[in-house]
Amino acid sequence: GDTTQGESGTVAINTGAGVQGSGGDISMTVGTGNMGDGGDIIGVAGETTDAGAVGGRVSITGGAGTSTDAADGGDGGDVVVTAGKAFGGNAVTDIGGDVLVSAGTATSAYGGAVEVTSGFSDATSSGAISLTTANAGTAGVSGGVFVTTGDTTQGESGTVAINTGAGVQGSGGDISMTVGTGNMGDGGDIIGV
Repeated sequence: GDTTQGESGTVAINTGAGVQGSGGDISMTVGTGNMGDGGDIIGVAGETTDAGAVGGRVSITGGAGTSTDAADGGDGGDVVVTAGKAFGGNAVTDIGGDVLVSAGTATSAYGGAVEVTSGFSDATSSGAISLTTANAGTAGVSGGVFVTTGDTTQGESGTVAINTGAGVQGSGGDISMTVGTGNMGDGGDIIGV
């Protein structure tokens, strides 16, 4: 319920701990319809009208694997975000769903950043970041990878920087650009302007 002073009540959904078994799942599924678009699942963090305060955070974290067994301890759980498959037969209009990641807009100061950081390891290498488009099907081309900064109306546009880290007691990492092999026509170019 609403309050006139102080915090409103919390909504908590918890499953119980499992002894000699796994904890229970939490599942939210929208029912199937046969007319119109499928139903949405919408989660929105709280707005605040307090000066200097920050709107609520949306946090999704995979489960920790807390076993410290040296032979085969626990692994961290994945966070999987997958857009919907399109089953339609039209080769132009029946496209798979998009995955959209957008930072918040701002009225006066900077807009929010989008940061993708791989995991740190206490003992060995950090995780990789892989940005790959899927192979093309029986026709068409594979998807492009575009890194573009926005235009400005006054001042410099944003920088695109590709850097490898420094190596201590080892070499710095390589930067490699390779054009794929083709079997018809000219080979692809690498163009620097």
